[in-house]
Amino acid sequence: MGLTVSHLHKKYGEKTVVEDLSFSMEKPGVFALLGTNGAGKTTTIRIISGLLRPTSGKVWIDGIRAEKETRVLKSKIGYVPDFF
Repeated sequence: MGLTVSHLHKKYGEKTVVEDLSFSMEKPGVFALLGTNGAGKTTTIRIISGLLRPTSGKVWIDGIRAEKETRVLKSKIGYVPDFF
Protein backbone atom coordinates (compact mmCIF):
# COMPACT_ATOMS: atom_id res chain seq x y z
CA MET A 1 0.00 0.00 0.00
CA GLY A 2 0.98 3.62 0.00
CA LEU A 3 -0.36 6.85 -1.46
CA THR A 4 -2.39 7.12 -4.66
CA VAL A 5 -3.75 10.37 -6.08
CA SER A 6 -6.04 9.94 -9.08
CA HIS A 7 -7.27 12.73 -11.36
CA LEU A 8 -7.33 15.31 -8.56
CA HIS A 9 -9.03 18.65 -9.30
CA LYS A 10 -9.64 21.60 -6.99
CA LYS A 11 -11.46 24.78 -7.95
CA TYR A 12 -12.29 27.87 -5.93
CA GLY A 13 -15.15 29.45 -7.86
CA GLU A 14 -13.91 29.81 -11.41
CA LYS A 15 -10.22 29.50 -10.47
CA THR A 16 -8.65 26.06 -10.95
CA VAL A 17 -5.75 25.52 -8.55
CA VAL A 18 -5.15 21.77 -9.10
CA GLU A 19 -5.96 20.20 -12.46
CA ASP A 20 -5.91 16.46 -13.21
CA LEU A 21 -3.06 15.53 -10.85
CA SER A 22 -2.26 11.81 -10.61
CA PHE A 23 0.65 9.99 -8.96
CA SER A 24 1.36 7.12 -6.61
CA MET A 25 4.09 5.95 -4.27
CA GLU A 26 4.66 2.80 -2.27
CA LYS A 27 5.55 2.56 1.39
CA PRO A 28 8.01 3.34 2.82
CA GLY A 29 8.71 6.54 1.04
CA VAL A 30 9.21 10.24 1.08
CA PHE A 31 7.95 12.58 -1.59
CA ALA A 32 8.18 16.27 -2.34
CA LEU A 33 5.97 18.59 -4.32
CA LEU A 34 7.99 21.24 -6.10
CA GLY A 35 6.66 24.20 -8.04
CA THR A 36 6.29 27.92 -8.23
CA ASN A 37 4.03 29.98 -5.97
CA GLY A 38 0.40 29.28 -6.80
CA ALA A 39 1.13 25.89 -8.40
CA GLY A 40 -1.24 24.07 -6.01
CA LYS A 41 1.30 22.37 -3.72
CA THR A 42 -0.31 23.40 -0.42
CA THR A 43 -3.80 22.68 -1.72
CA THR A 44 -2.70 19.20 -2.79
CA ILE A 45 -1.16 18.45 0.62
CA ARG A 46 -4.28 19.71 2.38
CA ILE A 47 -6.45 17.43 0.25
CA ILE A 48 -4.15 14.45 0.88
CA SER A 49 -4.22 15.11 4.62
CA GLY A 50 -8.01 15.38 4.71
CA LEU A 51 -8.15 19.09 5.53
CA LEU A 52 -9.78 20.00 2.19
CA ARG A 53 -12.17 18.15 -0.08
CA PRO A 54 -11.28 17.91 -3.76
CA THR A 55 -13.64 19.24 -6.42
CA SER A 56 -13.16 15.85 -8.09
CA GLY A 57 -10.70 12.99 -8.08
CA LYS A 58 -9.70 10.52 -5.40
CA VAL A 59 -6.95 10.07 -2.82
CA TRP A 60 -6.13 6.76 -1.11
CA ILE A 61 -3.67 6.24 1.72
CA ASP A 62 -3.13 2.58 2.58
CA GLY A 63 -6.39 1.76 0.81
CA ILE A 64 -8.36 4.38 2.76
CA ARG A 65 -10.24 7.07 0.82
CA ALA A 66 -8.98 10.38 2.22
CA GLU A 67 -12.27 12.26 1.92
CA LYS A 68 -14.33 9.38 3.36
CA GLU A 69 -12.29 8.26 6.40
CA THR A 70 -10.62 11.43 7.68
CA ARG A 71 -10.35 10.26 11.32
CA VAL A 72 -8.56 7.04 10.40
CA LEU A 73 -6.44 8.88 7.85
CA LYS A 74 -5.24 11.47 10.35
CA SER A 75 -3.90 8.69 12.59
CA LYS A 76 -1.70 7.47 9.71
CA ILE A 77 -0.09 10.69 8.49
CA GLY A 78 1.67 13.77 9.82
CA TYR A 79 1.42 17.27 8.40
CA VAL A 80 3.40 20.25 9.64
CA PRO A 81 2.60 23.46 7.75
CA ASP A 82 5.11 26.28 7.54
CA PHE A 83 2.72 28.46 9.57
CA PHE A 84 0.42 27.75 12.49
